[in-house]
Amino acid sequence: MAIKNKKVFIILLIAAALVLMQEFDFDLLTKNKSAGGQMESTSQGEDNLKVIFFDVGQGDAIFIETPEKKQILIDGGDSSLILDKLTKQMKFDDRLIDVIVLTHPHADHVTGLVEVLKRYQVGEVWLTGVIHTSSIYLEFLNLIKEKQIPTKIIFACGKENIKGCHDIIALETGLQFKILYPLENLSQKRLDDANNSSIVMKLNYKTDSLMLVGDAGITDEEKMLGIFEASELKSDVLKLGHHGSADASSEKFLEAIQPEYGIISVGKDNPYGHPSLRIVRRLERIGAKIFRTDESGDIVFTGDNNGIKTVDN
Repeated sequence: MAIKNKKVFIILLIAAALVLMQEFDFDLLTKNKSAGGQMESTSQGEDNLKVIFFDVGQGDAIFIETPEKKQILIDGGDSSLILDKLTKQMKFDDRLIDVIVLTHPHADHVTGLVEVLKRYQVGEVWLTGVIHTSSIYLEFLNLIKEKQIPTKIIFACGKENIKGCHDIIALETGLQFKILYPLENLSQKRLDDANNSSIVMKLNYKTDSLMLVGDAGITDEEKMLGIFEASELKSDVLKLGHHGSADASSEKFLEAIQPEYGIISVGKDNPYGHPSLRIVRRLERIGAKIFRTDESGDIVFTGDNNGIKTVDN
């Protein structure tokens, strides 16, 4: 009799468990879990634009997630630290980055991208194709070839409709890149300083914009100022050129852009003296709010119908 009662108890227990499972909303767990497994509110506007300036030390790495969930990575820093950053931002089963952009082939921009190419599926790579013989850049190019990733050579049209140039690259409705630099096709060309080959793009989102300039210097800025109207350069957010170095961010360039926010991607206690105090003072004079990755860590902006704003910086 005891055995029979025990069997009845087990059957009832299983039945109760099945009822609970049917009533439990497992979708709620999926909706509320972030990539890192932590709970987050579903009321934060999942269809917003997100732009993150990652703290990768002395280098650049910018992650963009569009309202339609396209993911774009611009540069990757000089180490594998970018992998940890991506793991925290992307879902654990998401191994696709739609676009990788290499602004120029210096190690503090390309090294992390090599690690990303090894571990992620990439839809397309944008680059200038400029000649540079560092081993890490050659490895980057070899991986693109081995994985047969489509590439897009980026250079601006400026005022001339040069064959193969890009003026506007539409990402989705209300979101586009305006290409500002370089002003010529640099594929298979060699420059004395690869910084001067940097891709410069303005991300336009509804009525707001972010200017991303790689390591472009003052001579590059002067060329852009000679081609584009100030209204074409004006941006709400500026990622300063060359980590806030004195060889970029001229007064004329900053006055044309008139940024509300100035972002400096820089390593703590770096040996180069970045950012230059002169550049910091220039930003202060035009009233820009300054954020530095060596002080703030990752710097996050979101965009919605009310425009672009900072988040917890």
